[in-house]
Amino acid sequence: MTSMAAFRFFCVAATLSAAAGAAQAAVPAQLGANLANGQIRPAFNHLAQQTIKMRGALDSFCATPGKARAEQVDTSWKELVEAWGFVEFLRFGPLVQA
Repeated sequence: MTSMAAFRFFCVAATLSAAAGAAQAAVPAQLGANLANGQIRPAFNHLAQQTIKMRGALDSFCATPGKARAEQVDTSWKELVEAWGFVEFLRFGPLVQA
């Protein structure tokens, strides 16, 4: 067996071993609450703040167009898209119930 083949075998064995161990691990009782309070709610609050900031930038630009206002809109847009990126993958529970 070549060293590269041995390395591949080791990687596959290590991955399978880790996956088997992870499958047997118990899910912490407070996992859902910890995720909701520590990650999900703050991420949605940040998204809401960025949305308000974007609206303000657009209102200012519409009231008095100019390069500086356009740059504010551009910056606000980038920050809003970044905030959306932290929550858009969440598709479970009340987040998908309409």
